[in-house]
Amino acid sequence: MPCSANGSSDSSSGGIGSVGGSGGSSNSRALSELLLGRRRALPGLEGDESALSLPEVPPLDKALLDSAGGDTGKLQALLRHHRRTRLFNSALRMVPDEQLHAPDHLTVRALLHRLSRGDMHAEVNSMMQLLLRAGLPPNYKSFLPWASFHARRGSVGGVRHVMEQVEAHEGRGAVGGHYYVQLIRAYCTAGRWKETDSVLPEMRERGVPSSDHVYRALIFANGRHQRADRARAVFEDMLGSRLTPSLATWSALVNAYAESNQPIRAIETLMSMRRQGLAPSIEVWGALTKAFARSGDWRRALEVLEVMQAEGLTPNEQVWGCAIEAAAVAGKPSVAEELLRRMQAAGLTPNVIVWTSLLSAYGATRDLGRAEGVLRQMAEAGCPPNGKTYTELMAQLAAQGRYEDCERYFRQMQSEGWPADRVSLAILFDSMLHRWSEDRQGRQQLLRSIAERWEQASSGGALEPHTYLHQPQGRLAVDLHGFSPWTAQLVVLGVLHRLLAVHQAEQGSIAAHLSRVDLITGRGNRSARRHRPVVREAVLEMLQHLLPVALSRSNDGMLVLEARHLRRLFDSVLAEGKGFSLPDMQHCLVEPSEGRAARRAAAY
Repeated sequence: MPCSANGSSDSSSGGIGSVGGSGGSSNSRALSELLLGRRRALPGLEGDESALSLPEVPPLDKALLDSAGGDTGKLQALLRHHRRTRLFNSALRMVPDEQLHAPDHLTVRALLHRLSRGDMHAEVNSMMQLLLRAGLPPNYKSFLPWASFHARRGSVGGVRHVMEQVEAHEGRGAVGGHYYVQLIRAYCTAGRWKETDSVLPEMRERGVPSSDHVYRALIFANGRHQRADRARAVFEDMLGSRLTPSLATWSALVNAYAESNQPIRAIETLMSMRRQGLAPSIEVWGALTKAFARSGDWRRALEVLEVMQAEGLTPNEQVWGCAIEAAAVAGKPSVAEELLRRMQAAGLTPNVIVWTSLLSAYGATRDLGRAEGVLRQMAEAGCPPNGKTYTELMAQLAAQGRYEDCERYFRQMQSEGWPADRVSLAILFDSMLHRWSEDRQGRQQLLRSIAERWEQASSGGALEPHTYLHQPQGRLAVDLHGFSPWTAQLVVLGVLHRLLAVHQAEQGSIAAHLSRVDLITGRGNRSARRHRPVVREAVLEMLQHLLPVALSRSNDGMLVLEARHLRRLFDSVLAEGKGFSLPDMQHCLVEPSEGRAARRAAAY
């Protein structure tokens, strides 16, 4: 029996997608309300009735829609011909209920595009079931965008659900490699990239043939997380399967070495391509340039430009941008300026990434005057800065304790439509804490302001940490990846504050529910000082003021807090009438080693 949009059964006659001359059945009305974005309550959206509303029809689209003369057949033919999702969204507002035909894959794309905001996995699945009952053709044109929707949001379960639906409607053999590509994307977006290792064995077990696209996705996923050796193993597996790598797959392997800061292996890969009789594409050369950019080897980046030109290839914006980034990493703003001039002389317009690299080059030499001047140059060139540009400048200002300027650019970034993310907020807090640490006793008002703003940012905001409770072991894991040394300390104090509340509620028996707390700090592979675990150092030094801390035997990037030590700490804090607020714990906060080194250098 078909279900209505709110999930309840409906015994009305007529199919969901039936076209009734007098309005159709209740299911038909439910579907048209769903598609036309009318204000109606949906599961999980009771407090946000406008979440499904569409934007107004743009004038240019309206002119094209009017040319259909009200004929729905002509209208749908126009939409298919132009292949424009935005125009299709506009059409959904103009098609009357009684003219609404059975949905097709364009309907799916429009619906998923409209529901791209927020966590709506369950609602999307329910709506897709409605569309299938309404006559939506069950093929890859409908299922693949559905799987891609979940993949972009890191919903592994959502992609698995789509794959089950494909099997239910088309048979077991219909789940092809392109669905596994979406599964790989979901794993990576969710931070579960290690689980991509199981994709190929699963495909073989289910009899799904592998493809160049699947191998390329796996290579890219491993490279993105600096697992170049694993990316190479996947590539070798592909060769063993007698599949011929495409140029895009070769480029993904070179890119994997670039992300892992292994430029020599990237060069060797390019030479292997030549031995196979393949001419590297611009994308391959761009990936090689990125390898030199990561290591700051601007001289070799320049050589890549020269070799490309000698072979008759014209470097694109990506290649020039990587060369400029190499100069920035090396702290050579004069070289970056010269490369920018050469790029412009070649007839290419620098994009925001190139300008941001130039700004970074000035920041590496602490020339903040010229770094801020880059923003003016961007305005003159008609290239507005993005969130990354502002974040880069804020990081340079924070490193020198210029909190007011950092705050000013933070607000300017938001006023121009770039939302505050974890990185920009962390930099802002770094600048505030850096200023406070210069005079801890004299800047208590600033500390109280930091505490108030941190409460807002960490409670359901961008700086809320990822925590996992492993049962039945009772291990609480706190992931500190992506946090700075300063903000990681604030996260740990926040976790201790919440555990203290549990300790009080359980009347001191927290150990009965929790065996230990694992603080995942990382090994420093992505820190500014490579292989220097700056987050672990700061968090460890802070916690040593409070309780015994152990290093995990299986993972040196993880700190372990035993429940028995936590219980003693909580009893002691409660006996003193204190908590884990910033004012109470300010004596434990540790200035990162880079800040102390800079302060010593400024003193001489």
